[in-house]
Amino acid sequence: MGRRFATRWQALFGCIVLAACALQPAPGAVPFAGPDLTFDSAESVVSDAPQPPQAGWQRASLPDVWHRSRPALDGLVWYRIRFTLDQVPAAPSALFVPNVTVTGQFILNGSVLNPDARFAQPGVRIGHQMTNDSHLMPLPQGLFRQGMNELLVRVQGNPVAGGRLSTIRLGPYDALHSAWLVRELPQRIIPQALLTLMLATLVFAGVMAWRQRRFENWRFVLVTVLWTLLLAVYLFPDLPLTASGHFILIATLVNGFTWALLDLFWHIGKGPWRWFPAVLRLTGLFTLAGIAVVALVPGHLRILSFISLPFLALRFVATALLWQWAWRERSARAWALAVAEGIWLLGFIQFLGLVAGVLPRDPFMLTPSDSLPMFCVLLYLFVERLVQSREHAAREQQAAISQERERLLIDMHDGLGAQLTTALRLAQKRDTDRQLLVHNLEDALQDLRAIIDSLDGGSNDLLALLANLRARLTPRMAALQIQLHWQVQPLPSIAGLTPQGALAILRVVQEALNNAVRHASAAAITISAAPVGQHILIEIADDGAGLAEHGAGAAAAAGRHGLAGMRRRADRLGATLSVGPAAGGGTRVALSVPIALRAAAG
Repeated sequence: MGRRFATRWQALFGCIVLAACALQPAPGAVPFAGPDLTFDSAESVVSDAPQPPQAGWQRASLPDVWHRSRPALDGLVWYRIRFTLDQVPAAPSALFVPNVTVTGQFILNGSVLNPDARFAQPGVRIGHQMTNDSHLMPLPQGLFRQGMNELLVRVQGNPVAGGRLSTIRLGPYDALHSAWLVRELPQRIIPQALLTLMLATLVFAGVMAWRQRRFENWRFVLVTVLWTLLLAVYLFPDLPLTASGHFILIATLVNGFTWALLDLFWHIGKGPWRWFPAVLRLTGLFTLAGIAVVALVPGHLRILSFISLPFLALRFVATALLWQWAWRERSARAWALAVAEGIWLLGFIQFLGLVAGVLPRDPFMLTPSDSLPMFCVLLYLFVERLVQSREHAAREQQAAISQERERLLIDMHDGLGAQLTTALRLAQKRDTDRQLLVHNLEDALQDLRAIIDSLDGGSNDLLALLANLRARLTPRMAALQIQLHWQVQPLPSIAGLTPQGALAILRVVQEALNNAVRHASAAAITISAAPVGQHILIEIADDGAGLAEHGAGAAAAAGRHGLAGMRRRADRLGATLSVGPAAGGGTRVALSVPIALRAAAG
């Protein structure tokens, strides 16, 4: 039985071997696709020479982070990697370099792979800034040699950003393209999309601010402006600046943006910590003073690496503030803002670790793609607040329309309606005095015209209101054989004069004229208006009998009721009314209206 079992296993093993042989490709059926090499070590030497030196090479591990291996180095380092190929690659190959800081040039077998790389020189424009890019360089077959090959990398760093050369991969283009895309997507494509979104947001916010002539979301706009500038410098770093100017610009933008962002967080989170805004302002002044010192005193660029440390501490405080607010609110938008800030803070911590050389960039650098969730949440809050503001404005407008409609109804009911009702009753009586009926109809018509004038869009222009009144009164006074004199000087506009206030002024003037015509039997009336200090003085003077000679009859009672109504309107308007004898006899009514009203009433 054991022999039979062994025979079966031998037969099964033979079948497996035959199947494996059948699956193997025939010799030469699959072309040689090229090497797939990862270089995690190199030879290096510190040298500013344009050509690699002959001596001084030492072993270096990749990635080589200067903050650890060469602290405070301000210069160039040559790297040399030698490798052997049995055959020249038959398929397209590429060189993949995840990161080089700040500027690097790659030379394979004597051929420069990136001839556009530009190194910085003291006192002139900065070099090609390559820190935020990953590099995929196609390699023609003619660059390779069968046997020994040499890859040279010349890297330039500085004391602030340091220097860095990551591990390097050499292999088929298609395989390396996927690895390159993993880095390209968060480090270039998403930031470009975010920059486009921010620019569109700023255009939209600018249009809304122009239309509204006021803008309450200025903190969000300020953050977005500084954010946009930072992203632009990140995506397009090759600015026409010296190295010190470039660092000072970045430090100013970073610290200004951080101040604006933390201030926005505090206002959104309705922070209970009242000390936070004052500390934030002091920190902002401290950082600005530090940047000014670096700008004015050359040779202290390394200070820029420490200037942002107080803002870092406040960033943690602001994050805690947002989480506390989210816990209080228990709303989706509050939690979304807190989570977005948590994601962003993780990216910020990774960025600080990268600058310090204590964290790797693998698989990619989170900044600035980690800020996309935060901007989406802030944009949502901005749009939400904008919609609420428009809805509030619409409600205020509707309330104002309703209030104006109610005022008109009251004015027409109490004034015009009562006058027309009285005129109707007089007309229904057979023994009615026709002149009394005419007076009532004239009063109703004047009241209607006063209401119409008060609704004029330029009702704060008192000169225009008086001109309309003169145009209506002149024919009537001429028919009554009363001389009407106008002495009106140029008048300033009255701030805060509403249609109710304009109607109040017109009714005071009309009531004074009616008293002069009906009760004083005046033959001449003078209307004057002139600015006096911070007031406009309107006077109506007549040459009639005067108040003392009105008697105690119905006419005197009507005059007293008219004066009481005039005083009520003046008080509601915030104006001053005085009634007394005129200089040449008769009555003088003076209305003093402030140029800036505290209230307006009908």
